Amino acid sequence: MWNKSDKRRLSNKLAVLNCFDPWSSPRCTCEPKLSLDIYSGCGYECFYCYTSSYNWKYWGRHRVRPKQHILRRLERDIRQIQDGADAELASLADAFVAVSNSSDPYPNAPQANEADLRITRHALATVMRGSFRILLLTKSDMFVRDLDILDPARSVIGSTITTDCDKLARKIEPYCPSPQRRLAALARATGAGFATLCRIDPIIPGLNDAEKDLARLIDKLAAVGVKHIIASTLKLQPSSEKRFRERFSELAAAVAASYDRSRRVSGYYYLREPIRRQCMERVRALAVAQGMGFSSCREGFAELNTTLCDGRRLVRR
Repeated sequence: MWNKSDKRRLSNKLAVLNCFDPWSSPRCTCEPKLSLDIYSGCGYECFYCYTSSYNWKYWGRHRVRPKQHILRRLERDIRQIQDGADAELASLADAFVAVSNSSDPYPNAPQANEADLRITRHALATVMRGSFRILLLTKSDMFVRDLDILDPARSVIGSTITTDCDKLARKIEPYCPSPQRRLAALARATGAGFATLCRIDPIIPGLNDAEKDLARLIDKLAAVGVKHIIASTLKLQPSSEKRFRERFSELAAAVAASYDRSRRVSGYYYLREPIRRQCMERVRALAVAQGMGFSSCREGFAELNTTLCDGRRLVRR
């Protein structure tokens, strides 16, 4: 495992690849991997987006941009890893690269549309030229365009689907492709031989946490061949709580009362522990019943996980 000093030292040697570090959360159970964020912002305007709490400049529909010189800097990073001159960097040659953690790799915004820019496509092709393994996570269905340049033996494709209800999804994440389009894209990926997973994230009391709703979504995911479920509850910050009150005013008071306000964990307020545990146990039971793997993300219940949390065990290699 990498400690904080390892992560800082390795990340300082690289330009755009970073050691994955989810805000130093003590509840993260991920094993070491690299992280690649190609854009700043994504334009989907999901109300729960954490980035707006510290970076309003790149949050919102009209505030998306690709990272500066991202492809040139990525190529330099990969050359440094592959040339073997630095033994510490050379040890990363077959590392998992998570794309993306802080912003979606497939934005569809007025001034930054991946369909036109094709920066993510070029970045994925660059990573694939090495021996790296890719964990691709997105709320878009555009990844089907790039299946031809990804290696099923070295790639896991994940989609975040918060709900299978189109009407509710439009309020939670107004500019994302519909849940049905994302399900269809996952079906395309599994049909092409890729291992797929789904993040049901965030799970929100009173909105998408009912067992019947979760069961319906997980049934649909099983039907398209998804092998692993990652679940996470809504973690609140002041900016996301404000947007929640604006969009779901009828639920705001009840949801607010469900949170432990006595302390923050890595800057977030968490649902009270009994509520979180019940929710994770519910999703776990539904996933296991379908023969799927299950893990929770930063919930503090690692004992419920049936496998590593990010789905890397789905890679055949």
